[in-house]
Amino acid sequence: MRSLLAFHNLNLDFEIYHEKGHFVKLKYNWLKSDTLESEQLESEYIKDWEVVRKDGQPEDAEAAEAPPKDDKKKAPAKDKKGGMEEIDDPIPTVVKYSKDFEDSPFKISEEFAHKWSEMILKIDIYDFNRETNEDELKDSIFIDVTYFLFPEAPIEDEWEFDMLKVYSLNYLKLKITSNNPFLTEFLRKKLNPLQIFILAAKDVPQKTDHKYLPIYTVCKFVDGQEFQTNQLPQSDFCKWMHKHVFLVGQKDPTEFAEQLASQTLNLELHDCEESTQEVDNKPKFSFGLAKFHLKDLLNPY
Repeated sequence: MRSLLAFHNLNLDFEIYHEKGHFVKLKYNWLKSDTLESEQLESEYIKDWEVVRKDGQPEDAEAAEAPPKDDKKKAPAKDKKGGMEEIDDPIPTVVKYSKDFEDSPFKISEEFAHKWSEMILKIDIYDFNRETNEDELKDSIFIDVTYFLFPEAPIEDEWEFDMLKVYSLNYLKLKITSNNPFLTEFLRKKLNPLQIFILAAKDVPQKTDHKYLPIYTVCKFVDGQEFQTNQLPQSDFCKWMHKHVFLVGQKDPTEFAEQLASQTLNLELHDCEESTQEVDNKPKFSFGLAKFHLKDLLNPY
């Protein structure tokens, strides 16, 4: 008898190009497949990742010579003082780390869809501090993956980050793949995913003073829900390519139709905020505002 249940087998593939970044590791949030509660997972130090290539060597040459990797997590090597041992290898190297969830797939369900509609993947980059003998948070990356609920095909998407605060890392890449769409046809009709796509802003007044913070956008939907894009350096042209999905199928149809007809989708462009040491009474800065009417969505044609 053929099963009517469908599951997501998700895979995460990280790639890092580094120079003397052997004691960097990643920590990231994920959902437990059984409870759908958030948990934090972490990688090994990248010294234990699979080597793709070293500068001056052909691709996969190092990986071909490497012995089979032991699945058991290795304890980090220690020096005589109790700290992490030094690795004297200045050759820029590309390494990769894969995490699959084939043993704990997500069941495609309405509960999963609602949990995923709030999913912001946060990747924290830690570097080992030899003075404190502890891992120290150096940078964080935020990826809005709610838009995985929109495509009608399996997911295969990639991101690359090359402006990191960890100077030993030249770039970090992430690829996420799934074997199935995130919604069945039935759930798609029931939950009605609506995708907002913020592309870019141009002709932004450029500021060269270092007191100004990076630029970001806040999107406020007609029903009051909102989300924020990543921050970009000060520039006259900012390209976010940010996608976000709201599940509007569970809203009251009459109330939502009234919101679409009477309210606007507001985009706030925050490009004038200044760095400040104040904690309380944080000053409010002006921002650009664009308003979009969505009442045409009520037109059945």
